[in-house]
Amino acid sequence: MENFIISPGKPSSCQCRSSNMDSTDGGCRGLPKLQELFRRQRRDSETLNESPDLEFSYGDADFYDNEIAELYCYTEEPEFHQNLKSFEEIFASEGYKQWTTATDTQQRKFVVFLQNELEVADMERRMSAIQSVLYLVQGVFGECETEENQQYWSKKNVYLLYDLGLFTSFVQLLHLEMENKTAVSAALKKQTLSIADSKELRLILNVLYTMVETMRHLDDDDGEEKSLKKQFRNELSMTSYKSHYFLFF
Repeated sequence: MENFIISPGKPSSCQCRSSNMDSTDGGCRGLPKLQELFRRQRRDSETLNESPDLEFSYGDADFYDNEIAELYCYTEEPEFHQNLKSFEEIFASEGYKQWTTATDTQQRKFVVFLQNELEVADMERRMSAIQSVLYLVQGVFGECETEENQQYWSKKNVYLLYDLGLFTSFVQLLHLEMENKTAVSAALKKQTLSIADSKELRLILNVLYTMVETMRHLDDDDGEEKSLKKQFRNELSMTSYKSHYFLFF
C-alpha cells in the first residue's frame, strides 16, 4: 500500500486474508503496507536539502494521506504491530475470528464491548482497548490484501465508531489524561523522557485525529453517512464550558 488513505467508495470486491501473524518473519503481513508510509516520509526528509526550490501549497489542511503520515513519527512504527496484537487478542477472546468477515451486529457488539473496556480502572485493559480502537480506524490492515480494502474498512470503521459514541468516549479519555496528576508527577521526577512516557495520550490523540480527518475529507457519502457527518460537524462546533475545551470544525 503506497499511502494510508481513505477511499470514498466501497471496492467492487473485498479481498481479505487472515490477520494471523506470519511465523516466518515474526510480523504481520499487512504491516509493511503502513511501514512503507514512514520509509517514504524518511526518504523525502533525507533528500530535502537536495531540493533548493521548494513549492508551498497554503491551505487549512494538507491532503488526507499527508495529514495521516505526519501524525506519526518514526519511533511509533512498532506500535502498529502492538495495536494489531491487542485487537486480535481481545477479538479472539470474545469468540470472533476476523473483523472483515464478522456481521454488522457482531461488529457493533464488539465496539460496545471496547467502549466499556475504556472505562475500566485497570490500565492494561484500558490500553488494550485503546490500541484496538486505533487499529480499527487504521483500517484493520492486517486482514486486508489490497489498498482499496484497507481504505474501505478505515472509512467504515470510523463511521461505526462515531455512530456508537466512541468519539465522545475518547474526548473524555483525553480530559482524564490531561488531568492525570500522577502521570505528570512521575514525568517531572525523570531526568529524561521517552516516547513511551506519553503513549496513552498519543494513542488517544491518534484516534481522535484520524476520525476527524477521515470524516472531514469525505464529501460523497450516502444518506446515512451524510447525516452522521452533519451531526459530527455540529458536535465539533459545540463548546463545553464544564470541561473548558473548544472544538472547531
